[in-house]
Amino acid sequence: MAFIRILYLRPKWLFLDEVTSSLDEQAETYLYSILMQELANHSTIISIGHRNNLRQFHQLELVLNDGNVTMMSI
Repeated sequence: MAFIRILYLRPKWLFLDEVTSSLDEQAETYLYSILMQELANHSTIISIGHRNNLRQFHQLELVLNDGNVTMMSI
């Protein structure tokens, strides 16, 4: 229900912190594709996670190690 509310409200900023950690890779990819399709033109989405399979959805990627940016890609 929380994701339905997010889609309805179309927030300007959306922060996702390990939001898909309990999902398998297929469900995670499906969820992100829906979020990006519906919110990409309306919201800035900041996503924090440890899995690499969602890189296709990112416009900017920062990799942190011990609090320092070790890689940035656009």
